[in-house]
Order: sequence, then structure tokens, then C-alpha cells
Amino acid sequence: MCDYSEAELTAHREQAWTRWVKDHKHGLSTSEADTVLILLRACAWAQPGEDEDLAALYKLAVNDLKQSDIWKNHLMVRQWLSTKWLNIPKVSTLRPLQMNDFFLIKFGRAVYRKIKM
Repeated sequence: MCDYSEAELTAHREQAWTRWVKDHKHGLSTSEADTVLILLRACAWAQPGEDEDLAALYKLAVNDLKQSDIWKNHLMVRQWLSTKWLNIPKVSTLRPLQMNDFFLIKFGRAVYRKIKM
């Protein structure tokens, strides 16, 4: 069994975000890429759960993301975040990553489903 620290898993998430936003084929300027990372980190900082204040902060962070000009003007950003991050409860940007999250990020849902079975 692999033992991944929370910091390492969080680093993998950050790396995935950074690689995607910095890839020129996605059409983001350097400034826009940096802004997306800031907005995603704000979501990651607000960890939902039993703490109502953090859950509220998360909702605000996601709302800020969805109200941003980048979200509104870049279809690829909306699609990527909606399908890869915001719709996966276990790998949401809400909390530090767990071991299962590492597999979802690294290998995708299909591999995760096979492992889970």
C-alpha cells in the first residue's frame, strides 16, 4: 500500500491545476491562469463538512469562481472545472485530498471504478 501524505496529494492537485491553466491550448493568458489558480485555491481552503462557516465560505468561493469573467468568457475553463473538479464530491476542491482522490486525479474515473470493485 502506498502512503501519500496530505501535502503530497495536495501538491498533485495543485500540479494538475497549474499544468492545465498554463497550457496555451486552453487559451488563458498568464494573468488569467494565475487568477484561476487563486480562485481554485480559495475553494480548496474552504473545506466543507460539519463546519457551517467553512461550507458557507466554500459556496462563496465557488460563486466567485462562477461569477468571474474567466468563467464566463472561457468555455474550456467552465467545462474542465465542471467535469473534472466541481462535480466530483470526493475530489472536490473543498478539502485536503485522500488516497482515493489521488487515483481519481492521476488515473481518472474509469480506473478508480475498477480499483474500487
